[in-house]
Amino acid sequence: SGRLVNGPIVSDFTNNLSKYLDVNYVIPCANGTDALQIAFMALDLKPGDEIICPSWTYVATAEAAAILGLIPVMCDVDPDTFNVTAEFIEPLITEKTKIIGITHLSNVTGAILPVKKIVDLAQTKKIPVLVDGCQGAPHLKLDMQELGCDFYAMSCHKMYGPTGVGILYAKKKWVDQLPPYQGGGGMIQEVKKDNITFPGSPTKYEAGTLQTAEVVGFSESIRFIQDVGIKNIMQHEKEITEYGLQELKKNNSVKIIGDPKNRGSIISFTIKGIHPHDIATILDEDGVAIRAGHHCCQILHQKLGLPATARVSFGVYNTKEDIDQLDKSIPNINIAVRFIETNMDTSRGHGIDWTSTPAVQIGGGLIDSLSIPISVSNVTIATLKPMQLLSALKIMQARGKSKLLSSPSVTTLDNHE
Repeated sequence: SGRLVNGPIVSDFTNNLSKYLDVNYVIPCANGTDALQIAFMALDLKPGDEIICPSWTYVATAEAAAILGLIPVMCDVDPDTFNVTAEFIEPLITEKTKIIGITHLSNVTGAILPVKKIVDLAQTKKIPVLVDGCQGAPHLKLDMQELGCDFYAMSCHKMYGPTGVGILYAKKKWVDQLPPYQGGGGMIQEVKKDNITFPGSPTKYEAGTLQTAEVVGFSESIRFIQDVGIKNIMQHEKEITEYGLQELKKNNSVKIIGDPKNRGSIISFTIKGIHPHDIATILDEDGVAIRAGHHCCQILHQKLGLPATARVSFGVYNTKEDIDQLDKSIPNINIAVRFIETNMDTSRGHGIDWTSTPAVQIGGGLIDSLSIPISVSNVTIATLKPMQLLSALKIMQARGKSKLLSSPSVTTLDNHE
């Protein structure tokens, strides 16, 4: 499209995306959030207009709407499955509804929205549908003609590529209607002293020089997905997710958030009595990388009465062995937190003795001035690995409630555990 096809490298990029999305053109953007902002600009929206969003919509859509003065109308989700259907949305539509903004795949519950059915409903009301597809694009088969949505935003870095590139697909009527939103080389047809003319769509949106290295990287990431095969990726992630759910549900202390009928490769969970940030910190020291927080979906967490959740998400590179490692590490979280709670409760006479003792060599790491009882309140401290113990100590310090004499002096010489 326009300047993008100048040269074999960017032409390759355009061709790959066209095949992946089944479209003839795309609008290049800085990232997925930029793509959402541009989509809003294509619509004749005014302050006070309403946008319908599910309560677990990614915050970027709500923020873009708020900047324009739109009023968000939050659609509830099924309390058991966390699914959102057209039936949930239809009663909320009024004459003030000017757009429906949905997320293709929830980055909290993993729920996959029935985009086509929601679009069919919106079309009967002549309401455009904007889809935040940043989560869905790398995990689902995409066909814009089949989905029928008016706008679809996606980002490169969630598709095994580099940061700094996003893509907006828009139906031709919106592309033709949207005026240039920024000026610069590449998007002008002719410049005169008293007049400037612009080329047709979508070249008029391609001001300036694209991030060439990132475009090359994005093209290769699309080729990678195509070579592996999106159906193969979906099947692999489905097997890993089902195995993960099966194993996590065996642990009575773990609560899975949501049970959507159609789930992507995401599992969010909590562990009773343990803050998700503590879960992530301890797992990190055990070599398991997860995400903890509200995942840019604060409204959903407020509805759930949770400050945050822990989340595991899977890609083409994950294996069942990753789940096994997570499953083995979760019991250590409970041990570490019981250790923390015991040693922060000085009223019961428990606590670590930080008084000077000879340096102790543990598992290849040198821990100075630390004396640990064999057990505290029937908690066997010896089962904690050195770095897990240090995680517990870090958490204790961060909470700022410890009445211990001082923190230990730690010097790590070798972390090969």
